[in-house]
Amino acid sequence: MVAITILMLSIIGPITIAAKSYQSAQYARQQTTAFFLAQEGITAVNMLRNDGGLRAYNSPGLVDAWNWVNSASLEPCFEETGCDMDFRDYTLLSNVVDCATIADCQLLYNSSASRAVYQHFAGEPSPYTRVIKLEFLNPEEVLVESTVTWDSHLLGATQEVRLHTSLFNLYK
Repeated sequence: MVAITILMLSIIGPITIAAKSYQSAQYARQQTTAFFLAQEGITAVNMLRNDGGLRAYNSPGLVDAWNWVNSASLEPCFEETGCDMDFRDYTLLSNVVDCATIADCQLLYNSSASRAVYQHFAGEPSPYTRVIKLEFLNPEEVLVESTVTWDSHLLGATQEVRLHTSLFNLYK
């Protein structure tokens, strides 16, 4: 009996360590994916700002580089529920999603997409939800907050990654 007990303990110990290591690796993968999705949200808004600068550069005096913040498409982003956008194509302003109306901005996983594997219009439901909020800090500065949440079954709770940045009117 003693020999069997010692044998069982010597087998169970490494198996338990391996299982915990696997759980930790899975959680690290989820957290890394969430961080990249949150960063992608900030990058999307930054691209809108930079595209405004390029339009102003290509049409001097005719286009205001900071006018992108007044786009009707971005109105949900300035509201409490926020918005999201995806990179299905190069027209980000047409890919703005109002988080008040589309399943709280849950991202879908589309493994067959040529770009934007996580998006809102095709694919299987993923555990990730991304919400982008914009707020004017002053007429020449916009605070961008990108929050990604997911249900981590490994920890039994909802997890969150929240990133902030400020975008300034560089082209004034």
